Amino acid sequence: MILKLPFITVTVELKVGIKRREKPIPFEEYSILVDDLGLSVRTLNCLRRGGIYSLGELRGRSDMELLVLRNFGVVCLLEVHRILGK
Repeated sequence: MILKLPFITVTVELKVGIKRREKPIPFEEYSILVDDLGLSVRTLNCLRRGGIYSLGELRGRSDMELLVLRNFGVVCLLEVHRILGK
């Protein structure tokens, strides 16, 4: 996918597919709210609109499942990856 901004061209390669975590998510991690992760307002609104309120719910979703959320684009996905340390 190529994003063209007025002065910058960014090329982003996304692997398409549904990837699930194989290990169970610990309750302590599952219960952390996405509000506490330091995400941007746009990303938070997209996640809330998609019914994702906790870190466990977020980690349980694949990149493609996130990208189909309304207004959730590559920039939001990159932000989530940065926060989660992927």
